Amino acid sequence: MKALIFAYVTLAAVIATVFINSFAVSDAVGDMINSLQEVENSTDNKEKYIEIYDEFKRYRKYINLTVSHDIIMSIEENFAEILGALEADDEESLIITKSRLISELSHLKRLSGINSDSIF
Repeated sequence: MKALIFAYVTLAAVIATVFINSFAVSDAVGDMINSLQEVENSTDNKEKYIEIYDEFKRYRKYINLTVSHDIIMSIEENFAEILGALEADDEESLIITKSRLISELSHLKRLSGINSDSIF
């Protein structure tokens, strides 16, 4: 009987953790998307892009619990391309990569929702 109670308590704790993580990740990614959309497509805004990337790195350990490593690596590659475009003063590449990054973050936000795969 004690084992059954322990199993139910553990299952409830796991489900609660998944819910809290999903809401936190979804909210943080939504903030990153909004920040990226507000930044002008200019190479003068390097600090703002770095700030958004730092925010992504802060939440990475929580995002790892939600989605596959491939998605995270793809997002990090886009951040690296944005920083490279800023260094090279290449606004055309910046615009293209920023659009791709926003799309991938939107996809991440969809994936971070509650579903049976994230619980079991």
